[in-house]
Amino acid sequence: MGAIALNSSFYQYDALGNVYLVLDARQYTLAGVNIAWVCEQTHSDGLLYGPLPSKSDCAVRIFNSDGSEAEKSGNGLRIFAAFMKEHGQSPKETLQIETIGGLVTCTSVDGQIMVDMGIPSAISQVELIVAEKTFDAYTVSIGNPHCVCLCKSPTRDMARQYGPLIESHALFPKKTNVQFVEQVDSQHFTAEIWERGSGYTLSSGSSACAIVAVARSLQLCESRVWVSMPGGVLEVNMGTSIAIAGPVRFLKTFQMG
Repeated sequence: MGAIALNSSFYQYDALGNVYLVLDARQYTLAGVNIAWVCEQTHSDGLLYGPLPSKSDCAVRIFNSDGSEAEKSGNGLRIFAAFMKEHGQSPKETLQIETIGGLVTCTSVDGQIMVDMGIPSAISQVELIVAEKTFDAYTVSIGNPHCVCLCKSPTRDMARQYGPLIESHALFPKKTNVQFVEQVDSQHFTAEIWERGSGYTLSSGSSACAIVAVARSLQLCESRVWVSMPGGVLEVNMGTSIAIAGPVRFLKTFQMG
């Protein structure tokens, strides 16, 4: 177990089954915190550390449940925006947040938190064979790497079986997030998610963005789409950039240390 500052408060939030802790950088240091241990003890998918100084409104560092640092997290950023609205010194409806994956804009609208994730990268189709199974796969970056696998009837077992193999495939030297996706119609997709550094998760905001970015490039969908994951449904809107919207709820505060 890593050292934790005495009586550190970790605020736990849920965004469609994606659970993150927030550690307030205005009160606590991250030094010595065993992130993997804290996430394991609280059954969390990751940890958000902020607000940190920035030329924008603030910055945040995003960590996976294994302690590795992530460039972006759509649901994580929505959670951090909700935290800042509740605990910020001057709560704002719109917040610009700096991440190592780029600048994002979060907005509170009708009880939901929307985040503009920016412009997706160019999309590439890849030949992907794992455990003698061939996937119709596409790579894209939403500030963090994704591999979108189009398939029929994706299941949790499929994600658990093939997700870790694709995450660490030789095609992805820095590893990747993985989505197993089925199209329902031009506005609806279902997906199972395997996140880099966190494993199987009930939902993922950046994954929903990756799915729609790939689908739009293949002319499979409209600009407004709903992605259904085990944790719930995210609305995704894609114009020049790509944005997601959905609910966030506070769960509890953990006192640790």
